[in-house]
Amino acid sequence: MTTILYTAEPHEWLDVDRVRNAFRNDSGGYTLSNAEVLAALRRLLDRLMVETHDRHPLRLYANMRQVHDAAEQRFNAVVKRLFGSDPQGYRRYSACFIDLLSCIFGDLGEESVRLILATVRGDDAGATASIARCLSMVRSRHLDLDHDLVRSAVNVFFREDDPEYSALQWNLAQNIFIAKVLGLDPSGALLSRELFQGATFYLDTNILIAALEPTHGDHGWFQTLVSCAHAVGAELCVCPPTLEELEAWLRNERQLFEKIGTQIPDSIAPRVNSIFLDIYEAGRRGGRELTVDEVFASFANPVVTLASRYGVKMADDPWFRDADLNGQVTGFTTVLQERYLATRGRRKKLGSARHDAKALTWVERQGPKASSGVWFVTTDRSLPGAVPDESEASSLAITAAALMQWISPVVGESAANGDFASSFAQMIRERLLPPDQFFDLKDFLVFHDMHVSMEELPADEVEQTLREIKAHVPYLDPTDPADQQQISRIVARSLADPGSKHKQEVSRLEADNARERAEREAERAEHRKQLQLEKDHAASAIAEAETIRQGAAQDKLVREAKLWIALAAVALIMVWGGLLYLVNGYEDGKNLLQKVRNSFEFFLIAFTIVVAPAGWRIGKKRLGAIGWPFSSWFRAN
Repeated sequence: MTTILYTAEPHEWLDVDRVRNAFRNDSGGYTLSNAEVLAALRRLLDRLMVETHDRHPLRLYANMRQVHDAAEQRFNAVVKRLFGSDPQGYRRYSACFIDLLSCIFGDLGEESVRLILATVRGDDAGATASIARCLSMVRSRHLDLDHDLVRSAVNVFFREDDPEYSALQWNLAQNIFIAKVLGLDPSGALLSRELFQGATFYLDTNILIAALEPTHGDHGWFQTLVSCAHAVGAELCVCPPTLEELEAWLRNERQLFEKIGTQIPDSIAPRVNSIFLDIYEAGRRGGRELTVDEVFASFANPVVTLASRYGVKMADDPWFRDADLNGQVTGFTTVLQERYLATRGRRKKLGSARHDAKALTWVERQGPKASSGVWFVTTDRSLPGAVPDESEASSLAITAAALMQWISPVVGESAANGDFASSFAQMIRERLLPPDQFFDLKDFLVFHDMHVSMEELPADEVEQTLREIKAHVPYLDPTDPADQQQISRIVARSLADPGSKHKQEVSRLEADNARERAEREAERAEHRKQLQLEKDHAASAIAEAETIRQGAAQDKLVREAKLWIALAAVALIMVWGGLLYLVNGYEDGKNLLQKVRNSFEFFLIAFTIVVAPAGWRIGKKRLGAIGWPFSSWFRAN
């Protein structure tokens, strides 16, 4: 209603008839009666959202127009983020994008209404909403656009966990859902609190998981469901097989987490459907390395938690123990497996399908006994429309998304919060996008079993390998030994493919190692060469120093030898001079020469007395250092 008023000019006054004409249907009638339009406008007046002039003409208050302006700005910001890469401008995609979202959420809204009315039949419960079908419809009305970009943008819009995207999805879905309700049920009974008055809701395992873990994206929605159930006198119940399935699921998840939970690449972790991985990653972001017990702490005592905190009742009955014995659910189990295969592209495990068969059969048995409706609440969209053989019911299950949309207008403004938007976006993500867009912990088990460390592989190579498995063998179960061998062959082939990034990375690393080895060998050779040069230089320097030392020693010996020879010569001259004086004075002879000749033995003795000690003191080294004739004489000897 406010959107209709917003489309008018800011200063334009609208009368009731113009507002009512906006709800004219194709057959010429009106979706809303005049009284309903007046009642709606009266509520807007009470909330001070519109102002009047002369009773009937009205328009939005300026502050409400500002609210709509802000909403339009947020929408334009989302369009800019998604289509900003187009060189011709993102604004030309606005009409196409809103047209596409209206188509998608129109289908989803109609699907939710049909689920609430329980008018679904057989396999058509979740067959209406399809991104591909809506893309095809919108394409013909916007031929001038890049539709590859449109397809990519809408996938990003639904795939990424972004608050702005989630808020826009919730607002569009809720507005279109209400419009669908009013179109299919002008009385408004579908939006009344009495619709589920006194009903009994049996909760599926996936709902219990959200109830037990406070950090789960759907936990806030579940709390609102509890409040709404109490307000309308509805009961929340759980079957014993559901608790058994929860316990089996917890055991399996714990084993998986202990094996591979800490090895998931960071870039893939946001797309892994594992609440336990989310808890672990949140702890790491907070600087804590959580233990396995801390990761699974919220599920320590599920029965007590569900009963004491939320008033969930246990529907125990001997029938659950005897159902398998009398074969009541065997055929229905196979039907549910086939439905899941058609919906999700892989066969549901026998244990899970048997649990669903028991729960739905029990709900069908309780229907005639209950004064109000009995529903099985689940996030599994393959279950609505599935009923046991010979059942008169159309549908026994309702999806959490459909129930969420009904709750929102019933509980009022308290539901219009981030928890609802985020929870709804997650449900729609799983509803619209193909299963290969997301991963489970068990998908990574093959790397563990093959002893391949994911930490040593490129993250996109891990993701591509898992997508190949989902694309080519979607029916295989990584936890089933019978399927592990075939999956292992795919992984081995993918990692060994010369075109794979892993193989290319291995080849690159091997080439890098070879190059590094060659470089290190060249460096070692150069080092050895340099070391030899340094050794040669050192030897040359040592030899040169030795030569210098020997030369210095030789010079010293020569100096000493010359000194002693000189001293010996002086001593000899002095002795001989003395002898000459004595011989000349006392020896007989005609002249000095004759006197000397007659005393020659004295001169020879004096020579010996002087030269012999001097020669001994000088030594061979000093005499050899003088050179010829002494060196030649010593070498000859």
